[in-house]
Amino acid sequence: GGPQLRCELPEQAREVAMTDKISAAEEALEKGGSVGAKTVQMMISDALVKSRQKSSRFASTTVFMKEIVSQAVTQSSKKLKIAMGSIILLLLLGGGGLIYQNLELKAELQSSVENQRSELATLEGRFRSQLDESKQRSDALQQQLNRAQQDATVGRARLQALQDLLDQERQNTSDLANALQSTRQQLGNLDRMTRDAILSMRSFQDVAGESSESIFLICGFNPATSQATSIGTAFAVRSSGVLLTNGHVAREIFNLQEKFGKQYLGIAIQNKNPGTLYVIRTITVHPQ
Repeated sequence: GGPQLRCELPEQAREVAMTDKISAAEEALEKGGSVGAKTVQMMISDALVKSRQKSSRFASTTVFMKEIVSQAVTQSSKKLKIAMGSIILLLLLGGGGLIYQNLELKAELQSSVENQRSELATLEGRFRSQLDESKQRSDALQQQLNRAQQDATVGRARLQALQDLLDQERQNTSDLANALQSTRQQLGNLDRMTRDAILSMRSFQDVAGESSESIFLICGFNPATSQATSIGTAFAVRSSGVLLTNGHVAREIFNLQEKFGKQYLGIAIQNKNPGTLYVIRTITVHPQ
C-alpha cells in the first residue's frame, strides 16, 4: 500500500578517507625532533602497542574505535572530528536504525576511551617510578664521581668512565621526564577528544531526529513467510518519492527476489512514521 516509490541507487558509495595512520614515533621523526623526543614517542608508542596486544578480544567496531582514539590522542582532536564524521557518514550510507547505531557507537567510544585512559594511567605510573629510580642512580653516580675525583689513586680512564655513565643516566632521566610529561599531555588530549566526540554524536543524533521525515529504513519482505530483513538506509531526495541509497541495497533486493521470486518486496519505512510501509516499485542503479 501507499504511494509508489522509485529508488535511484549509486552503484558504489564513495569511499571515505580516514585519518592517516602515522604513529607517534614516525610523526616525531618526520618533524625532525631531537633524539630525546623520538625516544619518548617511541617509548609511549611501543608501550601502548604491547599493552593492546595483551587483550585482543574486541569486535571489529571496537578495534576500529580504539584506533581512532589512539590517533586522536597522539595527534589532534581536529583529526578525531574528521574520523567521527567519516564514521557517521558510513552509518548513513551503510545501515538502518541510525540513532540506535549512534548509541552503540557512543558505547564503543566510551569503552575504548576508558581502556586508553587505563593504559595511559599505567604508563604514567611506570614512567614516574622509573624517573625516581633514574634520579637516584644519577645522584649515586654523581657522589661516586665526586669521591673518585678526590682520590689521587683513581686514574683518568676511570674518571672518564664514571662521567660517561653519569651523562648516560642523566639523558635517561631527561627522556623519562619527557615521557611522563607527554603521557600526561595525552591524558589531557583524551579528555578533550572525548568531549568533542560526544558533542559530535549528540549533534548527529539531533540532526537525525530533525530529519526523520527524509530518512527511510529499507527492508526486504517475504509475504509468504511474513519475514522482513533490514538491508540499509535511504534518504528522500524528491517529493515525488525518489529515495537515494547505496548500491548494496539494490543488489540485496535483486538477490532476494532472485532467490524467493518476484513476490519478494522491497519495503521503505519512514523513520518518523514507522507504522506505514511503502513498497519500492522501481530501482535504478546508476552506472558510475
